[in-house]
Amino acid sequence: SPNGDQIAAGCGDSAILVWEAGELTTILRAHAEPVVSLAWGPGGLVSGSHDGTVACWTGAGLEFSGRHGAHGLPVGSVAWTGEGVVSCSASADRRVLRWTGEAVEQLFVASGEPCGVSSAGNLVACSTTEWAAELFDLELGVLTARLAVKDPVRNLWQGPALHPSRPLLATLDGGDRIVRIWAV
Repeated sequence: SPNGDQIAAGCGDSAILVWEAGELTTILRAHAEPVVSLAWGPGGLVSGSHDGTVACWTGAGLEFSGRHGAHGLPVGSVAWTGEGVVSCSASADRRVLRWTGEAVEQLFVASGEPCGVSSAGNLVACSTTEWAAELFDLELGVLTARLAVKDPVRNLWQGPALHPSRPLLATLDGGDRIVRIWAV
């Protein structure tokens, strides 16, 4: 959690377990299939599931605030945007969406199936099965860059990570075990 008091884990039985001070304190349920991605943010906790839905819990008590099924295919990654009041998600449907309360907006369609999504400041990054990372600028409303490796070794890229305060993006190639740092 943002204050470091809680730890959450998504489970194969569709539950989300929350611990505080080493003790299981809460079990959250909103999905029908395994929960594969969680992200803490200033607004609370957001989760993504193989059932194609994104769910949100807000406040210190993690009150359920809604579930959205706009993807339809498994959601592999969720993140809070730099604004801290909305979340974004990436799914097997190749779409990267931004959620603000009940409203949903498609940011872009990735070049391949998204492997992960990260957000910092006004940027949203998405890594894909095409060995690329794509950057979307929230302020400009456009895809600003596509970073790709000329000769990928074996496996698809894992989730990207944008640095919270510097213009840097890290990607991990699961096959050659190389972490790449990109100036963005």
